[in-house]
Amino acid sequence: MSANCPSCRQLDMAQSVPAVVHGGTSTGTTYSSVSGTAFTGSGVVPVWGGGVSTVRSQSALAAELDRAPARPRTGTGLGITGVVLVVIAALFCIPAVLTVSSVPPDAIFAAYVVGAFAMPALLAGTRAALFYAVYRSQKRLGRYREAELVAYPIWEAGWYCHRCHACWWPRQVAGHVPPGVAVPPPVFSSYVWAHWRG
Repeated sequence: MSANCPSCRQLDMAQSVPAVVHGGTSTGTTYSSVSGTAFTGSGVVPVWGGGVSTVRSQSALAAELDRAPARPRTGTGLGITGVVLVVIAALFCIPAVLTVSSVPPDAIFAAYVVGAFAMPALLAGTRAALFYAVYRSQKRLGRYREAELVAYPIWEAGWYCHRCHACWWPRQVAGHVPPGVAVPPPVFSSYVWAHWRG
């Protein structure tokens, strides 16, 4: 196993891909505090607060070689919306049942039933669509996690030459990855994430 670049046959400008990404990525945390006064009905009161923010920045090369595409969303917000719609539909059903049970004998019973259950029925379709969207996003996230397990060792074994702007694998790491062949970074990423079908 040789870490020499297959293009220029040199080692002095070669570096492992994880080292390139780690060296080109910085994370910083900023702490801030604010103080002042507020005017209330009972007079002037002191107020203070604070905040913390984390910033991650990458060089263009580190971003190009980073191992992961955008992680799929989990669908949590859609799930919460679906649960809220279930509660709303349940609240609509209570008066609907009370209305149907107290229908005057001379009224048209079908009109009361349709009128009382129309809103919960409309919400049921919306809930079904939201829960299906959550199911699809969870399924997509599961496929991403499976692909990530395959992609990480391939990404970790890669090398990069700063002279040739090329990546390669010094040894065979997977059946679809050619060892000892210099490829540009976008092709490197396509080999790493060949199992991810977004």
